[in-house]
Amino acid sequence: MPSTDHHRHAMLAFLFTDVEGSTALWERHPQAMQAALARHDALMRRAVADHDGHVFKTVGDAFYAAFPGAHGAVLAALAAQRALAADGFAEVGGLKVRMALHAGEVEARDGDYFGRPLNRIARLVSTAHGGQVVVSSLVVELLSHEPPRGASLQDLGPHRLRDLAAPERIYQLLGPGLASDFPPLRSLDAVPNNLPRLLNPLIGRERDTADIEALLIEHRLVTLVGAGGIGKTSLSLQVGADLLGRFPDGVWLAELAPLAKAELVGETVAALFGLPVQQGRPATDAIAAFLQRKCLLLILDNCEHLIEATARVADTLLMACSAVSLLATSREALAVRGEHAHHIRLLDVPTRSGGITAAQAIEHSAVRLFVERAGLALGRFSLDDETAPVVAEICRRLDGIPLAIELAAPRLKMLKPVDLLARLDDRLRLLTGGSRTALPRQQTLRALIEWSYALLSEAEQALLRRLGVFGGSFALDAVAAVAAGHPIGEWESFDLLANLVDKSLVMPLVGEGETRYRMLETTRAFALEKLAGSDEADVAGRLCQHMVREFEQAERAWPIVPTAIWLATYEPDLDNLRAVLGWALRRDGNPALGLELVGHTDWLWRELSLLPERRRWFELAATLIDSATPPAVEGRIHLALGWSAYFGDRSRLPHNLRAIELLRLVGEPHLLGQALSQAGQSSSRYRDVAEAKCYLDEAHDILRSQGRTKFLANVLLYMAISCKHAGDEVAARTFAEEALSLAQALGDAYAQDACEAQLASIAFEGGNMAEAITRAAEAVETCRRHGNLRSEFVALQWLAGFLLLDEQPEVGSAKAQEAFELARALGNVNFPDSIDQLALVAASRSDLDRAARLAGYADAYAERHGISRYGIALAIRAKLLKRLGGGPIFKGCEILMAEGAAWSECQAVRAVQEISR
Repeated sequence: MPSTDHHRHAMLAFLFTDVEGSTALWERHPQAMQAALARHDALMRRAVADHDGHVFKTVGDAFYAAFPGAHGAVLAALAAQRALAADGFAEVGGLKVRMALHAGEVEARDGDYFGRPLNRIARLVSTAHGGQVVVSSLVVELLSHEPPRGASLQDLGPHRLRDLAAPERIYQLLGPGLASDFPPLRSLDAVPNNLPRLLNPLIGRERDTADIEALLIEHRLVTLVGAGGIGKTSLSLQVGADLLGRFPDGVWLAELAPLAKAELVGETVAALFGLPVQQGRPATDAIAAFLQRKCLLLILDNCEHLIEATARVADTLLMACSAVSLLATSREALAVRGEHAHHIRLLDVPTRSGGITAAQAIEHSAVRLFVERAGLALGRFSLDDETAPVVAEICRRLDGIPLAIELAAPRLKMLKPVDLLARLDDRLRLLTGGSRTALPRQQTLRALIEWSYALLSEAEQALLRRLGVFGGSFALDAVAAVAAGHPIGEWESFDLLANLVDKSLVMPLVGEGETRYRMLETTRAFALEKLAGSDEADVAGRLCQHMVREFEQAERAWPIVPTAIWLATYEPDLDNLRAVLGWALRRDGNPALGLELVGHTDWLWRELSLLPERRRWFELAATLIDSATPPAVEGRIHLALGWSAYFGDRSRLPHNLRAIELLRLVGEPHLLGQALSQAGQSSSRYRDVAEAKCYLDEAHDILRSQGRTKFLANVLLYMAISCKHAGDEVAARTFAEEALSLAQALGDAYAQDACEAQLASIAFEGGNMAEAITRAAEAVETCRRHGNLRSEFVALQWLAGFLLLDEQPEVGSAKAQEAFELARALGNVNFPDSIDQLALVAASRSDLDRAARLAGYADAYAERHGISRYGIALAIRAKLLKRLGGGPIFKGCEILMAEGAAWSECQAVRAVQEISR
């Protein structure tokens, strides 16, 4: 697949600098360092600017500068070192600045540079000493045609650098005023070690490596704990390479993953140092004796399958060898005295993928890793605004697991990003083909999780399988509901869950409320496969029964609990609800149980403005109703189908009437009152004032007797709307203001928003346009603060209409376009009204052909869906038709409207989008 490349690439030379030992200097001279670094910064900037360079980034006291050619970069380094030496910085005992020069082709983006040359120069500067300037072989080659006068280069030989596969031949810049005698470079060759090369640089782990290195100052044993594939081994190798200068006797890696027997742990560590293991003498004794006076770091990698044996070795070395530090990697902590368990984070993923730009996406470390690895696979891959949402969603779906991203990115050789995303549901089969030199369990995602699964006890395996039924995070009571049954004892589920958390297979989510837990999506996919292959088919049914009880409670709580508190309690189970409904509402699931559950969930979908999804679940449920369905269950489903967030079509009235009939039988006064309210709402839209009043009066009487609830606020709002339609502005205001007051008292943010929007509409109907515009604008902002999309849409559409009628076409056009986009996002609600508004915008710009076709499409859409215009929509329609038919400029209006009536939705949307260009 061809790479996408919409950013500028350039060949540049770079100068990287940083102050050696600056942390210690800040500790000793906090006041003086501030002034000293200010002078340092000024000298650096002057040296760079004087030689045609520019500083594109500073990090602390480090400077990153770019130059159009290597000659200027070298002269800048010479000038900077001489200026720094001349200052002396006596107040802090001198500042020693190390510098590195390199060149290469990089990607310029948003004022910064990206690419491999920057990784290499960062490693180069870390090898140098304060006052030293090191130069790459490429810069030396570029200087061969024009050596800088007064300077020379000393060959320091080839050196291995952290993260880089090929050695780098390094040179030292010499010249008048520069020091020339330095200790050996701090490369991997300078200190004894057996660290393998990291072939690719770590991405997005700068904070992690810094944290781990700091922890190793305070603790002699640090264990990196995390799920498989999260990058514990790579991090340990990076930290080991970074700390080579701290341990004069080296950094040593003991790879434990291939070992099968506990006794081999000690023998493997002994072999690192060439120690013979004598018959009858524990290997740890020999190791402890040899390391007693050594100062080194020992990395124990992949300890989980031999955790007890590794813990014994670690404990012995900590007790016997005071200058030895240990860095372990494991799915769980070693549980040794003095250990600090450091949990490794997943890579940072975007919280959303829709509409994200390339610049926004690349800020996330998971996306950066994907782009880097895709570039390695394809030769070049750059993110653009078209591919950014897809790549962001891929990284989200992979949970930011580095191994999963490493396995996914090379698939772009065969698949476009959008096709890769589509195949992620089968990720355990898709994500194969890792490095041939990696351990077998690290070559595929499935093998990695299978390895962890095999280390679990029978009961732990059973719990992991059963947790796969959760679609999202879960609480302890839900775990207890699905865990029961052999081989898990009645009271064992909590302890077993703790074990899975310790082994990094389940993650705790600690917030302000109760602690919840979740599995990574890859682990969940594996658990579901294992569950499908077991005889535990009743697990989904147990979860469904648990959620029926939970949402029965939610339904009882909704009328009186403030919305924010109610949502905080029940929204976390949204993904679990989706998963279990997807299972239950199938013919081969448990339709009866699914119908009972879906009937209790109406308020969750409404409060979250998930209206298209809400409709799909309830319409599916309606197809499964049969003679065995209890009246209370059927009544709730018809009640949900009878509700319209936007005072919708009259076809909903039969659902309300059926709900009223059933709910009268079962004695559910709150729900009966709501059904009557909705019937009144449906009648009110069509100006059937007497019928609407009949329903609403009965609803009001029932709900008033039930106390101050959200149901009562709803019926008061519907009564306000009915009075508005009847032309009684005073009564409409009275009811709306009472509804608003009650909603505020109950903490019902969504009802507040609806009331505020209706008060704007009531002002318009009463002829007060200025008040209508002000109230509508305020309502839009309030709805946005509350995250209430449905009321925001109503207020926004009305605001657009008011502005257009008030002859404010430009601002009205912008608001109409916003309303149209939101209407689309919410499932084409009030679609004809939005189309009419934008047709009026087109007509006001003399684009009469387009306006007429849109008007014809709006009419046809309204007729197909049984939608009748009222209020502001009628006024907009009248003004539109007047513009179309008023005057000799425009002929053939009816023909063009007929053409528009035959349009597809795509054609209409395209026409609307062209208006805004």
